[in-house]
Amino acid sequence: MSTAAGVRSLRDGASTLLLDAAAAGLGATPGPLALDGVGNLYVADNDTHRIIRRGTDGSLSLIAGTGVAASPGPLAGEGQPAGSVALGTVTGLAVDGAGNLLVADTGVLALRAIAPAGTITTLVGGGPTPLGGSDGLWVADGTPGRDVALGGLDGLAVDAAGRAYIADTTSGAILRLGTDGTIDIVITRRTDVAPVDGVPARESSVAAVGALAADRAGALYFEDGAILRAISGI
Repeated sequence: MSTAAGVRSLRDGASTLLLDAAAAGLGATPGPLALDGVGNLYVADNDTHRIIRRGTDGSLSLIAGTGVAASPGPLAGEGQPAGSVALGTVTGLAVDGAGNLLVADTGVLALRAIAPAGTITTLVGGGPTPLGGSDGLWVADGTPGRDVALGGLDGLAVDAAGRAYIADTTSGAILRLGTDGTIDIVITRRTDVAPVDGVPARESSVAAVGALAADRAGALYFEDGAILRAISGI
């Protein structure tokens, strides 16, 4: 028996197909997912370079993307309807407390936000200042997110306070975006310190940061190579 490709839910051991990829015009392997506070499901599809929303009534609507991959270069579409803006490769989705859909797009090296009204803006990335890492030096805490140039994105989470966290896999760092639009370094890859536990995060190190998740108790969980680690009291 074949199983349709798409997005499924699992409850009480039973699997239910929520979104049939072929019927929705998506590729065979839909990518990152996110749920908002009322149960709408957001699905990024890197085969067709689009983000769609499945409403609680099962209806589908286009949220972002033109169906064509974004071209390298300066970020385009700032302040424009997200459905008219090309996407690159989406590696993370999350919804913040204000209902904004956050999009980690490693194809354009930026964290962007899609407002409930549908317009897209850049939160982190596209700036002139390298994040750092190659020489052990990092951009200063409190730097505006839009002033920073990212190396690559492979993780996104939002905490209970509405702050976003992104993993820059190329530079080897986890960043926190404050509600004021500035960033702080949470933890980095370092050559002088081993990835030890039980110390403040800035006194430890990472090997290869990846997926992120934040709980409501103030802990940030992150993939570090083949290990799952956590930072408490974020």
